[in-house]
Amino acid sequence: MAAADSPTLPLPLTCTPGNTIPLPAGPPEKLPDNHTPILASILTSSLTLTLVPRLLPPPPPGHLQIRILSTALCGSDLHYYRHFRNGSIIPKTPLILGHESCGVVTAVGPPCPDSPTHDSTSPSSSPSPTVFEVGDLVALEVGVPCGKCVLCLPPSKGGLGRYNICPNMRFRSSGKEPLGGGLLEGTLQGGLNHLASWCHKLPPGFNPHLASLLEPLSVALHATSRLPTLASIKHPQAILVLGAGPVGLLISACLKRLHPSPENRPKIVILDIIHSRLDSAVHELGWADSSILLTPQLLQLPPPDLAAYIHKRLSATLGPGPRIEAVFECTGAPSSLSLSFNLPSPGGKVLILTIPPRESTVPLGMATLREVDVLGVFRYNEGDYERAVEVVGGGRIRGLDKLISHVFKGLEGLKEAMELVGKGVDVNGKGVVKVVVEGGEGDWGEGAVRSALWGGEGN
Repeated sequence: MAAADSPTLPLPLTCTPGNTIPLPAGPPEKLPDNHTPILASILTSSLTLTLVPRLLPPPPPGHLQIRILSTALCGSDLHYYRHFRNGSIIPKTPLILGHESCGVVTAVGPPCPDSPTHDSTSPSSSPSPTVFEVGDLVALEVGVPCGKCVLCLPPSKGGLGRYNICPNMRFRSSGKEPLGGGLLEGTLQGGLNHLASWCHKLPPGFNPHLASLLEPLSVALHATSRLPTLASIKHPQAILVLGAGPVGLLISACLKRLHPSPENRPKIVILDIIHSRLDSAVHELGWADSSILLTPQLLQLPPPDLAAYIHKRLSATLGPGPRIEAVFECTGAPSSLSLSFNLPSPGGKVLILTIPPRESTVPLGMATLREVDVLGVFRYNEGDYERAVEVVGGGRIRGLDKLISHVFKGLEGLKEAMELVGKGVDVNGKGVVKVVVEGGEGDWGEGAVRSALWGGEGN
């Protein structure tokens, strides 16, 4: 659907437990008790963001009320903003975008009536639940699965332990309707109520900007966990990462910095069309061993010929015939997807992290003849978020803060932030990597928000 053809969907959003509610008509004194006025940025069609006042109810049982401190913008946010779709996912209702977030707890809901100690949708092998208090800094794991299907249940209970692909998953900011219905609003609003069992308590002093990177880092950790250990292979080997955007950079960082056997670690080679990103990945951040710039001339080559060129480049730096053990496809571009199937050595793997168009052409024969495994990678699974907190808190990947290239304050700057992400470079020529939108004073609360909505003096 082209941007110009994107329909404008009506407000307000439908109400789902945990979501905000429309602001009632009338003066401030008519507001329901214990409801907090907030502002939300709502996408009603492509390129159309509307700043709308909403009310945040008290947290339901088992939930935390959270004031959003920072949200990092994702490629999926940009796709929804530009085209009102993300790959094959086309929303049927307006969306509040944002899912890479952290915030501070402002209220704690009562225990769940059916389970005073643990919610049924929490991670399958979690220990006793975390005790939360007002003032705690938390990272939001924004996908809430059903907790009951064969995918959610752990192997010890007859399940598969893969809750990230639960068909009833409700994922904040996604336009994909769960089987049971009930979309959850994204985090680009003043605050929200979220299940406590899907919040991760962060230690004091944790940088909120880095906390907003825990979600994409969890994606990278999940992706790299799908590779078997390669430490026993002695032949020169390489892993290729197609795309030096935030996810591609984080995958490179995980592969290089967290490998259990550094002396036998494969060489990490990252490819992109933007030289500055590759230079940063190799020289500034040190998250890749080498890079290959895909120039416009190279991109004109058929995928098999481009793959042959890449193999030749690798042989020149790694020695004759290096094995390409795995290729991570992180761009979503059809040409890159096709290229990824031409690159692995026999017995290698292709890992796809993007949502391609519904109809995509790939050379499956190349995979069949060489027994190349094709793996889909979708979000993150049990233990990935906790490990991300440990990695960031322990400083195991140096330079994470450099991933954040631009910061905007308050929701009123969201449209400008989205446009900047789409351009890829700012007015000064600085490359855009990760853009963070901080919560503003006017996005939350009785004073600033009431003044903005009704023109009165803040309390």
